[in-house]
Amino acid sequence: MLSFYDLANLEIDHPQLIIRRYRESDFSQLNAIFDPEYFVWFFTNYKSCREFIQEKIQEYQKANLVMLVIIDKLTGEIIGTSSLYEISLRHKRLEMGSTWL
Repeated sequence: MLSFYDLANLEIDHPQLIIRRYRESDFSQLNAIFDPEYFVWFFTNYKSCREFIQEKIQEYQKANLVMLVIIDKLTGEIIGTSSLYEISLRHKRLEMGSTWL
């Protein structure tokens, strides 16, 4: 049976992109491309990259959410994020979204 932590360690390796779980070492790249304007249409209007990431980490620690980074394989640079959330292993479902590039 799949566990939350199996799901959290999922990595998608595509010829153009890698999508994997956020690591603290990713912060500087995300901070460099973060723009509060991305969140005008989101439920939460994040003012800083740190605020955004702290919320995601808190939800991860409760096994509610996995924050993903999207990496351009050509440059090796992070170009955005997405999340797996509303995770229900019992019902074999989750949502993917809260994406910005």
